[in-house]
Order: sequence, then structure tokens, then C-alpha cells
Amino acid sequence: MQDELDRRTLGIPVETLQGEGLQGLTVSCALVLPEPENLPPQPRVLFCLPGGGMTRGYFDLETEGDRSYSFGEAMARKGHVVVLVDHLGLGDSSQPEDGFLLHPGVLAAATAETVGKLQDLFRNGQIEGFPALPEFLSIGVGHSMGAMLTALTQGRFRPYDAVIILGAGPYGLYDFLDEKLKPLANEPEKANSELEGILRAGNGDAYWVLPASPESKQMFRGGDRRGASTLRDVRCHLLAVAGMFSMIPGSWAPECASIEVPVFIAFGDEDLCDSPHAVPAYFSASPHVSLSVLPQTGHTHFIFPSREILWRQVDDWLTTVPG
Repeated sequence: MQDELDRRTLGIPVETLQGEGLQGLTVSCALVLPEPENLPPQPRVLFCLPGGGMTRGYFDLETEGDRSYSFGEAMARKGHVVVLVDHLGLGDSSQPEDGFLLHPGVLAAATAETVGKLQDLFRNGQIEGFPALPEFLSIGVGHSMGAMLTALTQGRFRPYDAVIILGAGPYGLYDFLDEKLKPLANEPEKANSELEGILRAGNGDAYWVLPASPESKQMFRGGDRRGASTLRDVRCHLLAVAGMFSMIPGSWAPECASIEVPVFIAFGDEDLCDSPHAVPAYFSASPHVSLSVLPQTGHTHFIFPSREILWRQVDDWLTTVPG
């Protein structure tokens, strides 16, 4: 039996957001740390953002002591430092009373500030009991809505040396959209400026519980039974504005096109994407884009047997990211 990895949590105060209702917020993060002797000379620090309706625990799935479904565990065992982030409004992070304020631009700014502060903590040796990392590469990792926010964060603030996009692309999910949102398709400026107002006017809840439907079942279908059971512990409400933004075709295409670092993309062959081989073209400024299509795999990749393939591919790819 392997020794337990060092796991701990940190609260990172967010101080740069402007506007009433966005003051005094904290982003909660969990660290999964490798054994110091397993650290390479230039470690990779992975900053992981979960998808809609999931807490950061999606990247550290566990059931009855079995962590074979945990991305964080797998990566830390390979010598990578893993940071799991709860978006504002979700999990253990602050939840503003007015959740409509948490549009994608706000979340990306909060993520960029959080990543920057954590980078300083690692660089300066301020993670208690863990060695200083004077040189490391920062890798943004996101699944589904978290992939959208990873791309937005990199496109607007550039905190990462490379990014990993899991189960998402700016092609959107047009058929899932309310009729009032369909005019925003492929109009990213309108989506950024008008979506919050449209959702407010609809008198809905900014923190939305994903209802059972054929579409939601499609998102979470498949996987082995033990793996599927782990998702129950990490599900939560959906951030309405960010969740809908991620589904609008073209809404985050400009940021994808501005990313100038290496990109790794993974989909399942039964994922929410009809044409995964078309997605790399959105990252036209990247010097190198890698694509993996995992066999017999749905949207929540980590609960399928192909996760072992994904772990190996990600680890191999991380070794190729230039320092």
C-alpha cells in the first residue's frame, strides 16, 4: 500500500475585484503534494478548475479509500504539484449573495489572482514543510466549464506556461440553450455584455441546481459503477452565468485564439462534442496543440477505465512542455 500523499487546504483572499458585493471574498484551494524527493528540477504545478455543477473534488475522486479515480493523486504520484480550485460561489469558496455578479470575467480575474498568489507561495517556500520551488512551470487545467475559465484566464491574464483543456471547446452546445440566448451565438462581445442581464431578467436563480433531464443524464452517463458513485460527493449547484456562457457557441473563441502556449486537449469518444478533431483549430496561436480522443469514454473522463490512458498521456505531454 502506498503512503498517503500530503494534502492540505488554503484560503486565498481575492482583493482586486471591483464593485459592491465582490469584496472580502476568498477562493478555497486544496493541494495534493508529491513527495519532495520525487520533484524534478523544474516541477510542473497544475492549477485545476472543475466543470459546472462540480466542486474541486472532481479532480480528487475517492470512494472507500480508493483513489484510483483521482487525477490529483495520479499526477502527484508522478512528481507534479497539484492545486485544486473551488470557483467563487462553489464548494468552500465564498458565495456572494448576488450570484449573478459571478460572470466569467470576474471568475477569470479571481482565478488569475489566486494563481499568482499561489505561485509566489511556492516560489518563496511558504508552503509549510514543502521545499521552495525557485523554478517551475504553471499549467492551467480545466474540465468542461472549468476548461472555458482556464482559457479565459490564460487569454486575458496569461498566468500559465501551458494549458490542458478537458471535454470542452468554444463550439458550444446550441441545442441546449434557451431561445433567449441563441441570438448570442457566435457574438462573443454580446455574450460578454448581455448574458448577465438576460439571466437576471428571467427571474431565475443565479445558483442553479441542475435538474434531471435527458441532457443532464447524457453529461454524466457511463463510467464504472464505483467511479460513478464518486461523483455524488462532488456535485453542487451550477453558476448560472458562467455555465450558460460556456455553452454559447463562440463565446470564448477569441481567448482560445489568443493563447500562445502549448495546449493539450482531451475528449471522450462519447463526449459532448460531435467533432473533437475540429477543436484544435480554435487555438490558432498556440505553437503546439495535442489532441486525445479517449475510447469508450463519456464527458466525466476520470470515472472511465481510459483514465489510465489519460494519466499517461498528460504526464508524457508535461515532460515536453518547454521550460
